Amino acid sequence: ALVLSELLAQGLLVEEHLDTEPGDGPSMDTALLLALDELRARGTRVCFVARIAMPTSSALAAAYGAARETLGPERLLWHGTSWECVPNIVRHGFNRAYAFNARHGSKLGRGVYFAEDPGYALRFAGKTQRTRAMLLAGVLPGKHTRGKEGLLEPPDSSGGFRFDSTCNDVKRPRVFCVFKDFQALPLYLVQVAMSSLHFSGA
Repeated sequence: ALVLSELLAQGLLVEEHLDTEPGDGPSMDTALLLALDELRARGTRVCFVARIAMPTSSALAAAYGAARETLGPERLLWHGTSWECVPNIVRHGFNRAYAFNARHGSKLGRGVYFAEDPGYALRFAGKTQRTRAMLLAGVLPGKHTRGKEGLLEPPDSSGGFRFDSTCNDVKRPRVFCVFKDFQALPLYLVQVAMSSLHFSGA
């Protein structure tokens, strides 16, 4: 895929080898391996995996690291997007200004959405494209509450503080909407093809 070739050439992606297991030299994070297994269990073919080589000195990485103490624990969640959006996310992180559009709606608010279930995230990953782009991200939901249509920011609580994010279900949250760009950090880019498709490049 042209997008992948360009990002690899620019040093923004570092390819991970799918046949590498933990303990066999350089390997994928265990959490990533488990996430990929979940993808495959959904009938999804994993074609390519790369670590996003965002410098630790970048403003986003620094802000995310600083927020982790107050908004943690970190969750590893999926974000599906079109290939056209991938270069901007890899270079600059997630931006809520680009996230909301009328096609995808704003059921939990006008922020950036992340899901535990890769199948849910795939719904937003360019259905007409031959392969799809999935991002595994570190997300800091902090204190969360049930979202509502069209929220511009998380609501205030009855205790007087403002929530940090919204979710689909407070007792068993599986989808989160964050409203600050520093609440999410893209970690891995995954190229997938559905089992009904014949992969030949994005």
